[in-house]
Amino acid sequence: MITHGALVMRLSASSVWQTFVAICLLALVNRQARCHHEFVELDRNGLRILNPRECVALLATARVGRVALSDKALPTVMPVIYELDESAITFYASGGLLSEAAARRDVVCFEVDFADASENQLWSVVVVGKLRLATPESSRSAAAGKRFGTDKISLTMTIVSGRASQSALQIV
Repeated sequence: MITHGALVMRLSASSVWQTFVAICLLALVNRQARCHHEFVELDRNGLRILNPRECVALLATARVGRVALSDKALPTVMPVIYELDESAITFYASGGLLSEAAARRDVVCFEVDFADASENQLWSVVVVGKLRLATPESSRSAAAGKRFGTDKISLTMTIVSGRASQSALQIV
């Protein structure tokens, strides 16, 4: 017997067809789709929920992201040019809001996305973590001359999540 919520099916051991149908029904009930021989979870909008490994791989393909934080109790989004480290995202700022938030070790949200309307492909990765001021000596930036600001800021990747359209599956 296979059960899932209100779905109950009794299967005979010899019924391969019934087993196949039961697995397909369970996949539909769980909002999952079959992709590359593994089950992929979909959110309520039909977007694929990416695992952390896929999210980090997508973060490595981009250089511009957005830091969402609070300024005087109001949400603010700041664009940054970033670098991806093993467990952190680093970028530079010139004093101001981002440097102040890093000095306080504020928890912020960081987002990177991609969209190609002509191909109906899109993905988004969100990272939540604490900001901190990093020492300039720890920078391994190849583009040090192109950075914006003097304060090196590091964001620890505490929570990493992402979504992608079904047509963007080959990207990930």
